[in-house]
Amino acid sequence: MADDRVIKNFPPEGSILDHVGDTPVVRLHPDRWGVEAEIFLKLEHFNPWLSIKDRAAKSMILTAERDGRLTKSTPIVEATTGNTGVSLAAIAAQRGYVITIVMPEYVSRERMVLLAMLGARIELTPAHLGYRETVRRAQELATRTGAFYIDQSNNMANPAAHTETGAEIWAQMQGDIDVFVAGVGTGGHISGVGRYLRARNPDVRVVAVEPQGAALLSGRDSLDSARSTHGILGIGPGAVFATTDRSAITDVFVTTKDDTYRVARDIIRNEGLLVGISSGATLHAALTLARQPELRGKRFLCMAPSQTERYLSTALTDEADAHVDALLSETATSEV
Repeated sequence: MADDRVIKNFPPEGSILDHVGDTPVVRLHPDRWGVEAEIFLKLEHFNPWLSIKDRAAKSMILTAERDGRLTKSTPIVEATTGNTGVSLAAIAAQRGYVITIVMPEYVSRERMVLLAMLGARIELTPAHLGYRETVRRAQELATRTGAFYIDQSNNMANPAAHTETGAEIWAQMQGDIDVFVAGVGTGGHISGVGRYLRARNPDVRVVAVEPQGAALLSGRDSLDSARSTHGILGIGPGAVFATTDRSAITDVFVTTKDDTYRVARDIIRNEGLLVGISSGATLHAALTLARQPELRGKRFLCMAPSQTERYLSTALTDEADAHVDALLSETATSEV
């Protein structure tokens, strides 16, 4: 017998796009983190294509369709480090578009495999040239082929999508939120959410998290010195884009690769939440700030943009990989 709940949640006349958003917020166990604060994670891997980028991808494609810039015969091109590409490729497959994704070589293998399975065309740019070369190549390809260039870094439908994210957070937290923490890539989600929350309560602090080596908002690195091969996928692209609204940000926190990976692994082990790398960056920022006297006892909400399985080929899983390899080696030896 069919499960009535499944039929009710996915009506035959509905679209998978209707299920983007409304992701859950969970409270972390306070006794496991050593801080006198309430910390919540918003789990964006509950979106249909398993990341926060589903929101912007949906917004950018539907807005372009409404404006007449994108028609069924128009191919699509985009530059991305991964999750946006997966979301765009899935929506393109669902709506019948041909899409080419341009990516730097350093992105995780899982993302490339998913894109290939979704039927996207993939072009890779040299890792040592960074993300700016990826953008340049995508622009060139779109111009040469007459494709519609999504241009997430300058597309205002990107931050506009996150007005809804901000409204979700406000409702889920019942207006009781002191600090919002998010990583910065294009800056779309921190800008959209930050504007919404501070419009509701100007005292909300909005913390942008960026990686050491590409810390442009804090001024620690310059455009000339910034690198996008710092190892924290999803944030710190080595540029500040038009979709980043600096006026929506009150604080900037710089994280390291080691701290980010350590905290991401701790979330997985301590909370049973299969989050991705940049979730470690946002929680590391929240834990550090929560130890400041003026923020003790405050309520923090951190974005958890994606999930662990997008990063199984990265250093995030090194310890687990070593453990599994040892088990397999032991088993193989015992069978000899």
